[in-house]
Amino acid sequence: MEISLIKSVLAQDYNVILALTMFYAILTLLGNLIMDIAYAIVDPRVKLEA
Repeated sequence: MEISLIKSVLAQDYNVILALTMFYAILTLLGNLIMDIAYAIVDPRVKLEA
């Protein structure tokens, strides 16, 4: 997918650039959420309360 992003930047295809940027942003957010939940499960000192 990185190659698609590079080709899109060189071709100035803004729709593909925006879509891939959103995809990577959502992927990063989901990864952070999963890691936070996993950390709360592994370490009993961390509580999920706000």
